[in-house]
Amino acid sequence: MKDIKWITRVPLSIKAAQLYVKEILDSEFIDTDLEGYKAVEKESNYAGVKQKWLIFLSEARKESDLKQLAKRIVKDEEKANSLVTSLSQRKYENRTEIKAIFDCERKKLKYHHLVLKGVAKITDKKTKKTVYKATIALELEREKIEDEQKKAGRFILATNILEDLTPSDILTAYKGQQSCEGGFSFFKDPLFFALFSFSQISIKSGNYGDAYGSIFTRLYYWTKTTESQLKTE
Repeated sequence: MKDIKWITRVPLSIKAAQLYVKEILDSEFIDTDLEGYKAVEKESNYAGVKQKWLIFLSEARKESDLKQLAKRIVKDEEKANSLVTSLSQRKYENRTEIKAIFDCERKKLKYHHLVLKGVAKITDKKTKKTVYKATIALELEREKIEDEQKKAGRFILATNILEDLTPSDILTAYKGQQSCEGGFSFFKDPLFFALFSFSQISIKSGNYGDAYGSIFTRLYYWTKTTESQLKTE
């Protein structure tokens, strides 16, 4: 296994990866030979394996990520304002009920924070009973938003090829690897076997290997041709 050379993407669920994408400054990134990409190299011994991590910054992806983030913040704000209105107008039987409902509802928001400013005791005009009303304010989760802004456009590739390859070489090799895997992804599709099962195809020669090879080749050619046509339309 030690002789196998690999390049893989590092999941951002890994704590070390989260730190890298958040803490590396934009000024630390160095231009690569690939237009629109910058990179920073870091040594790693993750899981006891000596490897090289390359943190990439894609300008195009950063722009896209920031646009998507802005949309999510607006959507979250709409939900937050609706909650503030609903919770502020509601009448509660006691302070315990206010806290329980407030703590539950605030978890529904990601980029905003509900703040319980105060509780007032009043008499309900209809029932003449004592009820409570809450005063609630809305605050932006600035730290969380800043963290996501820092991560925008960033991703990490890891490799155990420690010498000779530049960041551009590694990214190019990884993209080629993804393209190759994607080209044969249709093999995993149940529809493929449904369309080309033996019950539907008459094989007179008995040479099943050649028959399957022909099917695979033709379907692959048809799939890639169709994709190409769709992209140009």
